[in-house]
Amino acid sequence: GELRAGWRGRGLGADLVRTVQAEAAERGLALDLSVGTDNPRARRLYERLGFEATGGDELHVAMTWRPGLRRRGPGLG
Repeated sequence: GELRAGWRGRGLGADLVRTVQAEAAERGLALDLSVGTDNPRARRLYERLGFEATGGDELHVAMTWRPGLRRRGPGLG
């Protein structure tokens, strides 16, 4: 899904993702998603929340988050 334009930038998307991450962490599950290559703002949000790019194509970037996964920092992977 996607937040309507008037609701973007208010932290709602991040809150929703964190809620899903907490549920997944309790169950020991990874989360996978796809973000459009034409949506760098959403990709930055997911990266801030610990998702890492795992593949994709010219239209989409596949990203994964795992409980306990630590970001390696900018430019390190």
